[in-house]
Amino acid sequence: MKSRDCRSLVSLLAMTLMACSSQSPSDGGVDAQRPQDASAPEAGIPAMCSPPMGTPPASAVCVRGVTGLAQSNDGSPLANTVVTFCGTACFATNTDAQGRFELPVGEVLVLSQYALQVHGRPQHASAYWLLPAPDANGIVRMPTPLQLPRYMVSGEELPMSMRIETARTITVGEVTLQFSAGSRVEFDLEDFELMALGRTVRMAEVPLDRAPPFAAEASVVGPVWAMGPFALVSDRPITVTVPNRTALAAGSPVELVSMGHDVLSSPPTAGHFVLAGRGIVSSDGRTITTVSGAGPLVLTWLAVRPTR
Repeated sequence: MKSRDCRSLVSLLAMTLMACSSQSPSDGGVDAQRPQDASAPEAGIPAMCSPPMGTPPASAVCVRGVTGLAQSNDGSPLANTVVTFCGTACFATNTDAQGRFELPVGEVLVLSQYALQVHGRPQHASAYWLLPAPDANGIVRMPTPLQLPRYMVSGEELPMSMRIETARTITVGEVTLQFSAGSRVEFDLEDFELMALGRTVRMAEVPLDRAPPFAAEASVVGPVWAMGPFALVSDRPITVTVPNRTALAAGSPVELVSMGHDVLSSPPTAGHFVLAGRGIVSSDGRTITTVSGAGPLVLTWLAVRPTR
């Protein structure tokens, strides 16, 4: 399956769950690979893992389920929000009224090939998280709340035709995006189904200490920016201008870093940082702009760091 097809499948699964107020628990499959002390599983999480087909890799582990807490950045719960756990297979659930989730898996898999996504749209950003090892009972417990910021809506829409006939400059907050004439863009299915709102450029600025783990992995400086439409793909580089929050020297080169979103690449990039472009600090030191032809091709989350 192509990565784009997989992303569409993830979005379709998320939209299906959004339409449901509750989810039937997974039955967990055939008894196999019983983890230590699994006699009292969480509600809805399989008691055991299904037997793997063939010989699993040495790094494969039994993952009975994933548990955690989804919140807005202000600490309020993200209730009835879709959470997916995807790699070569995909699993999903909804959060409860307190933002907690128990996601049933019940499979033997290589955890490094998977990422957890909290689908915050339309009001909040979406993001990926990498997962810690499962505990002795085969449950992956996310150690801290998974926090998503609320978008600031710009009010400017990208065309439904997905082709940008004339050059467009869209500013939301202190972030500016420039799309060159003739660019073709492709929306993630979740944003496409949101119609005008999904095509609207959105942004939320997030302090570094509240950013998803990709930012720390990349050693970025300053805040990060959650962008929407999330996972928007362009066939031509997007010119990005962001404020120089950390007083990098005027004229100094920087790297634009983004959150990876591909769950099927080898290795998967979802939840990791990827180098998305190159930029330079303006002569007055106030902003950072990507150099011509070196902007991102995908919009997820953006951050900057000095060139290495």
